[in-house]
Amino acid sequence: MKCRKPIILIAAAVLVVVPLALFLRKPAPLDLSKDEEPFRSMVLPPKLVQAGYYMDGGTVSIRVTDQRGAIRSVTFPFDHDGVITSYKSAFEGDIDNCRNKPPLKDPARAKAIMVRLLKDYGDKHDEYYEFTLRKFSEPPSEVGEKIYREARKIFK
Repeated sequence: MKCRKPIILIAAAVLVVVPLALFLRKPAPLDLSKDEEPFRSMVLPPKLVQAGYYMDGGTVSIRVTDQRGAIRSVTFPFDHDGVITSYKSAFEGDIDNCRNKPPLKDPARAKAIMVRLLKDYGDKHDEYYEFTLRKFSEPPSEVGEKIYREARKIFK
């Protein structure tokens, strides 16, 4: 009986400490050297990261001013077709000039980079900060829909 108490305490400590340490650890620094433009030429850490929202139904953009003062914007047009993932494409530039450019090759990576830059360096008091992060995260109903579709594929 005496032997079980220390084992239980150690197990409980491990179950608390390990997840807490994983949650609190800092993520690795971004390596943009292998990414496409406009990311490859960004000099980190940025001086300023700002989120923007357009009143067309949900298009968002993130503007980064890097260490050299170069301003790079990436715009994520809202997908109006009702499919689960709302942001399937990304363009370099603001909404006014991005439609003339070809879309970025990896919009999911572009989204991940811009979300990370916004979380790490964005102004948390900016009116569009939380809004943009919420727009990029999928609501629970969409996650449930994805699970349902995958389950249907498995059990067909």
